[in-house]
Amino acid sequence: MHSRIRLKKAASNLALYSMLLPTLIYLVVFVFYPLAKGIPMSFQNFSFVGASKWVGMANYIKMFKDAEFWRAFNNTMYFAFWNTVLGVVLPCALSIMLSEFQSPKLKSFTQTVLYLPNLFSWVVIGSTFMLLLSPTVGAVNYIIKLFGYEPIYFFGKTNIARPLILFINQWKITGFGIIIYLAALVSISPELYEAASIDGAGRFQKIRLITIPSLKNTVKVMIMLNVMGMFLLFDPIYVLGNPITQRETDVLMTYIYRTSITKMNLSYGATVSVFISLIALTATLIVKKISRFGLEEM
Repeated sequence: MHSRIRLKKAASNLALYSMLLPTLIYLVVFVFYPLAKGIPMSFQNFSFVGASKWVGMANYIKMFKDAEFWRAFNNTMYFAFWNTVLGVVLPCALSIMLSEFQSPKLKSFTQTVLYLPNLFSWVVIGSTFMLLLSPTVGAVNYIIKLFGYEPIYFFGKTNIARPLILFINQWKITGFGIIIYLAALVSISPELYEAASIDGAGRFQKIRLITIPSLKNTVKVMIMLNVMGMFLLFDPIYVLGNPITQRETDVLMTYIYRTSITKMNLSYGATVSVFISLIALTATLIVKKISRFGLEEM
């Protein structure tokens, strides 16, 4: 009898574990295997023909002396910091606002509008904003010219390009975060709000004393998701960036693409990739330790 129960449990667990198989295959093929190949490559002068020459730490020394690398690193930290802050706070605030809507139809419509940009590719998003902000045919510059001002080449202004790309990136991805927060808001017991109403608490007091504390664990999840992906920014920079603003918008991922693919310096690209992986892992572990992520609160 007990053996049958154990066999049923084993079969059930096997079915669950089999669902992880596609993800595991993806991780092995596209994450772990390239990383395993990239680490030794970073210590070589890689060649497609013949044996690759072992150069030791030469690529790493070159990287740390490269001013272009440090510019890309500083830009990456700028985008990483603000994408993490806004990626946690903005969807949280908007989801709380949505939860306060009294009309279900208005709430559903607003939620759909906010999530819609997340469904489009960066090519579509980039083309739309380039057309919208075009200095010749863009609607925004048309309005600016109506007021008697000169048109602005938004994507060519060094002091505008970074915050503009940051804004467009948040406009695209915020809807995904809102869905996560709304799922957490649904799990909050209505009895807590009823008890607060009996005690005379107003709407903002309920948000401050009940809603926000109840979202603590979800905030931790969002922080971890943003930290783990903060060095992987590529699509918006590649689509919206240009040579005019490259010094202000170039990030490590586009820097790797330019050196590895365009210049075919695979060894140096592997060196920067390994460095990014180490920095991302360190940042993730630090944030995990500070936030006590994954630990049940007593």
